[in-house]
Amino acid sequence: MRINDFLAKWRAEQEQLGRYNQRVDPVALLDAVLKDAQDAFFGDQDEILGLRQAAEESGYHPDHLARLVRQGVLPDRRPAGHRGRLLFRRGDLPRRPAGRHTEATDEHEPACKGGPNGHS
Repeated sequence: MRINDFLAKWRAEQEQLGRYNQRVDPVALLDAVLKDAQDAFFGDQDEILGLRQAAEESGYHPDHLARLVRQGVLPDRRPAGHRGRLLFRRGDLPRRPAGRHTEATDEHEPACKGGPNGHS
C-alpha cells in the first residue's frame, strides 16, 4: 500500500463513519490504521534495487554506493558467491540530505569579497 492509497482509504472510512454516525471500537480502529500505516510507510523497504535505482533512490552517486559496499558499510544483497551487478535492499540505503549538490550549484562564492589577497 502506498501512502496516497493509505490516506485515501482512511479518508473514505472517516467520511463513511461520519455519514452514518457509526460507533466503532477505538482499539480495533487504531489497530487497523496502524497496520495500514506500517504497510504504507515501510512496506517497500525490502524491495531489491540495482545500482542505478539505488543511486536515484538514495541521492548518492553509483560510485559512492559501490565504494560503501567495498568498505563493508553498506550490505550487498547479491547471493553469496555471485558476482555481477550490485543489489541493494531499499531499507538499507543511506539517504542524502535534502540540499543535494547539483551542477547548477557547482559554482562557489569566494570566502571573502575582496581581491585575491582578501583586500578590496
